[in-house]
Amino acid sequence: MVRALVIEDSPGDGELLRVVLARAGVRVDLVRTLRDALSRVRPSFLRSTYDAIVADLHLPDASGADVVEAIRKADPHARVVAVSGTHDELIARAAIRAGARRFISKDGDAVATLGELVTRWAGLRRKSTPALMRALRSTTE
Repeated sequence: MVRALVIEDSPGDGELLRVVLARAGVRVDLVRTLRDALSRVRPSFLRSTYDAIVADLHLPDASGADVVEAIRKADPHARVVAVSGTHDELIARAAIRAGARRFISKDGDAVATLGELVTRWAGLRRKSTPALMRALRSTTE
């Protein structure tokens, strides 16, 4: 099952993101703060808790690139999609530099592609993890 964590403090935007992802068959956990999100992110060896983390960049307890940096510090393997209600190129670039794989403006058409993006990432992860584990085993034998 494909899993995503959505960090969004706006109930309306959170529901929009949840519906878009659910339509693509993604199971969604929705939290309102970065603190709540970090309590759910528990990476194991070479694997993240979630296939993707969709993070609003304007949260009550953090904003901007700090959101992405905190997620990546908690889980270096996390695939983060940064979202914002404002399309500010400086914010988008800072989020990408901090480790976000994508930036999506919530008021743009790209939100509709979010489910496809997350399911594609999940498929790539599922294909690469067994091969990586075999390679690691072969180096220790």
